Amino acid sequence: MSTFVIYSLVRSMISGKKINEIFKTKPDIEYVVSDKKIENGHINFNHVSFRYYNDSEKNVLEDITFEAKPGETIGIIGPTGSGKSTIAKLLSLDFKASHGSIKIDGHDIKEIDTKSIHQTIAHVYQKPALLSGSVRSNLLMAKPNASDEELIYSIKAACAYDFVFKLKDNLDAEIQAKGANLSGGQKQRLSIAQGIIKKPKILILDDSTSALDANTESEIKKNLKKLNIDNFVTIIIAQKISSIMDADKILVLEKGKVIDSGQHLDLMRRCALYSEIAKTQLGEENV
Repeated sequence: MSTFVIYSLVRSMISGKKINEIFKTKPDIEYVVSDKKIENGHINFNHVSFRYYNDSEKNVLEDITFEAKPGETIGIIGPTGSGKSTIAKLLSLDFKASHGSIKIDGHDIKEIDTKSIHQTIAHVYQKPALLSGSVRSNLLMAKPNASDEELIYSIKAACAYDFVFKLKDNLDAEIQAKGANLSGGQKQRLSIAQGIIKKPKILILDDSTSALDANTESEIKKNLKKLNIDNFVTIIIAQKISSIMDADKILVLEKGKVIDSGQHLDLMRRCALYSEIAKTQLGEENV
């Protein structure tokens, strides 16, 4: 038997063993069928820590505690790699907390019906996941039974109406895979419209306005405020301080920890990191 054949057999055996190990591995997030469902979206993080692997020595998030009530907007800001998006991924079940508890409407997130979580939490990412099809088909992914009235309502709220209705065929205009025929801002606005059309109890904007100009972003936030009269929690994760400075509560993260929280003016007075970010981005004269 040639060396090559032996090598191929050994590789096949190793690959087969790895595949078996993968199939035997218990998934970190289990699908839950339960009568515990999200009704209001009231969030409580209680001393939550997270690490990617159980044997990892370093937590990505460390002892995170905060509350978000329906009708509130929570801003999350901090340096790159500080754990901002990990908080969002814990809420949308991409990850499971290593320590502490996450409760929504008083129920531990691990015990809430998984379908209810997917139906009532809208996580809008920085890079929109648009598929080849039309404006309509991409919006209907978020709510398959949505009427044209609901589609138009959502794109208006996301400041996408003007550009959509300038396209040939409007709602039925072609969208290429990954939104290749749209600008970055247009893609983000359609992605935000997907989140709005779900009528979620928790709306997470995960750096999803980064490609928008200041005026468009401000208009979207005003529209969300109008929609959000005690109806849902809005969580805005951002690099730009202008995105979160008017939030009801702002969490300042550094190296996986909340080093301070409060409203913009309070944080400007007492939080050195927040003040530094604001002055760098807005200029001394504007803060």
